[in-house]
Amino acid sequence: MAGFVSKDGAKTYGFTSGPADNVRKLSSFGMYYDDLIIQRRQGAGETETSQGSAGPLGHSVYGGYTSAQWDQRLLSAMAIQDIGGLKALAVYDSNYITKRDFLRSFSLNDEIVEILDTISDEAIVYDEKNWFCYPDTKGLESFLNEEKKEEIVDTIHEEFKKLYVKFEFNNNTKAWNLFRQYLVDGFLAFEIVTDEDGKEVIALNKLDPATLQLSTMVGDDGEEYIVWIQKIGNDMERIIYDSTVIYIAYAQNMQMDRVSYVERLVRPLNLLRLIENSKVMWHIMYAQMRLKMTIPIGSNSPQKAKQELSEILNNYKEEIFFNDADGTLSVNGRPSIPFFKHFMFPSKDGNSPNVEVIAGQTLDLSSTDFLKYFESKLRRASKIPMSRFAEGGSALSLSAEGIQRDEIRFHNFVNRLRSGFQEIMLKPLLLQILMKFPEFHGDHLFKSSIGIKFNRDNSFETQRKVEIMQKRIAAINELLNIPKTKEDSYFDLDYAMENFLNLTREELQENRSMIKEKEKKAGDKPGDEEVSSEEGGGEDSGQPQV
Repeated sequence: MAGFVSKDGAKTYGFTSGPADNVRKLSSFGMYYDDLIIQRRQGAGETETSQGSAGPLGHSVYGGYTSAQWDQRLLSAMAIQDIGGLKALAVYDSNYITKRDFLRSFSLNDEIVEILDTISDEAIVYDEKNWFCYPDTKGLESFLNEEKKEEIVDTIHEEFKKLYVKFEFNNNTKAWNLFRQYLVDGFLAFEIVTDEDGKEVIALNKLDPATLQLSTMVGDDGEEYIVWIQKIGNDMERIIYDSTVIYIAYAQNMQMDRVSYVERLVRPLNLLRLIENSKVMWHIMYAQMRLKMTIPIGSNSPQKAKQELSEILNNYKEEIFFNDADGTLSVNGRPSIPFFKHFMFPSKDGNSPNVEVIAGQTLDLSSTDFLKYFESKLRRASKIPMSRFAEGGSALSLSAEGIQRDEIRFHNFVNRLRSGFQEIMLKPLLLQILMKFPEFHGDHLFKSSIGIKFNRDNSFETQRKVEIMQKRIAAINELLNIPKTKEDSYFDLDYAMENFLNLTREELQENRSMIKEKEKKAGDKPGDEEVSSEEGGGEDSGQPQV
């Protein structure tokens, strides 16, 4: 699927020996990329101006290429990012690897683990077959040719099942773990591995996003392809065609967005930790008795007095260390607090040390209100509804009126996360379908009509849609009851359905197609007789009802 290239770009190795021609020619599919667009545009894109002006293109962020040929190709790659909408690449952040290591360590905190598990459980929901998603072909069925529609739709569903099993998503919680990693790292990258003939997708090869750079390259056939350059060590780089690379990014703009979801939680958790630690130390310090020692020095010289005081200080001082990572406390190196201690001093000529109890005078930190404030700040930063953190749980309201605004925002946030993560199944499926039906290559309407439908465990969405639909139907029935004449309604039924039920154009077309199909089947049945309107009894107002 890839080949090696030397850093001076003078010679390529194995560039054309990996993918088959039908896979290679798909390297621009889905990017809405065309040489004509880049040639005809007059302005420089945002990525070109922000990254290209940051320094010479020989900078390590661009792979170290200095020739004019490579400079032009890298500028073309930046133009592809602006045209295609892919702007955030890990390679543009020189500190990303260090930041990723920190975020992975930071995500081990108990509060972050709870938040990540909650969002991952909401986004990736397994059914009884251990499937978390299915292909969505509703939009596709509305414009396909009737003769091939059933064949294509059945092929999509069949190939999706094969890919799901090949990627081993059905045997474990692999998809759940990948989604959780996506929240922490902010980037995921995979290579779609195909067979030698380029007819079957056989596996996913996980890549390091920090090693991938988008570019273009001219193949042996003279055609220019969108490729990803993967840096391997200091001297070699591997070239992978864009048609076989899945690159998922949490951020859309590295200069304006957080690298990952977890990064937004760093500040509120650090503030919460600071308050927790100060509160813990306050309780520890005031759980002990404080003593004041007055040591008589008599006629000793200052040097001798300092020596004696130093010896007494070493005998009775206490060093307290609190480890906020594991919550352990040690006093003088011992993992326990001494609640009782003996003091023994010598007495000579009636002079002896004086020991007094000192009353603590400081701010009262016994209240938990301040701690709860910073805890709520962390929870709000997580975007998880506050009601889900309520102690003891809360009653589940299934009415549309009872849905809190936080639940709706959280539902929209999870959908945004899913829209990026769905590429892990959507792009391999599209590649597989295009290899079986090459006539759809370059048909962007075909690509946009195939989607991924995630399993959902949020009853709020379903109940809300049902109640809203019921209210719309009731409103349409009231409109249809407005008389124009004694027998006719002022509003046409089709007009009311299209304008007040708020169905999409695809949903209306699908409904009409199903009606025509039923009418066709009913017409094919022998012996069908029309039922007279006089049969059945009852009064008829003459006006349609929904």
